[in-house]
Amino acid sequence: MKLGKLVEKKGSSPSVVEFGQRMVTDYSKATEELAAAAKQAAFPGPVLMRQHQQIVDRFTRMSRSSFDKGYMTEMVTQHRDNVRLFQQESEGGRVQSLRQVASRMLPDLQHRLSVATRTAGSIRAQVTASSGEPGRRPAGFFMQALQASRTMTTSGRR
Repeated sequence: MKLGKLVEKKGSSPSVVEFGQRMVTDYSKATEELAAAAKQAAFPGPVLMRQHQQIVDRFTRMSRSSFDKGYMTEMVTQHRDNVRLFQQESEGGRVQSLRQVASRMLPDLQHRLSVATRTAGSIRAQVTASSGEPGRRPAGFFMQALQASRTMTTSGRR
């Protein structure tokens, strides 16, 4: 959500600014839903992890002229990662409340990926199937909760 708010200050393309505003609105609601499911499953609440803060910091320092393309490339990459993880969780998650939330949210994430890809294309941002950094982890609280559920269940703590 921090990146979405940053778009209002640094974005130059109306379609990118609109996309950022939509992400703030959509993810505010989605974060509340996932936080409730995580709490029900006894997982910790949301925190901004260092790796995610580094992404925000990188975009904060980015020049306005390169911001839109960088932001949309990041959004496509994050949404691809999120769709993949939510798909895995909805099909094989071991914590019922998170599996149900992942199943419910997956269509919205797939739609956001489609919108992100179209918006990126409209400003000629480079997005490929391999966009992003090798070994990168999906960003955001959604991913923290889902990854925590996998770690805890595979380590036998749940």
